[in-house]
Amino acid sequence: MKNQRIVEVMAGWATPEERNAKVVGIDPKTLREYHRDEREVGFAKQEAQLAENLVRIAQSDDGRP
Repeated sequence: MKNQRIVEVMAGWATPEERNAKVVGIDPKTLREYHRDEREVGFAKQEAQLAENLVRIAQSDDGRP
């Protein structure tokens, strides 16, 4: 379970899959095969956070959060 969380968080940081695989001690091909969902969730969470920040900036009076 710990590796799944690491993969998800690193994907959210847009860490290259080769580096992500090295951190959890597996081959990049294995990472793609067995941790696809975690990577997709990590990417989606990061996109949601970026969208939230953009909306907050757009709604502020002076263009800053």
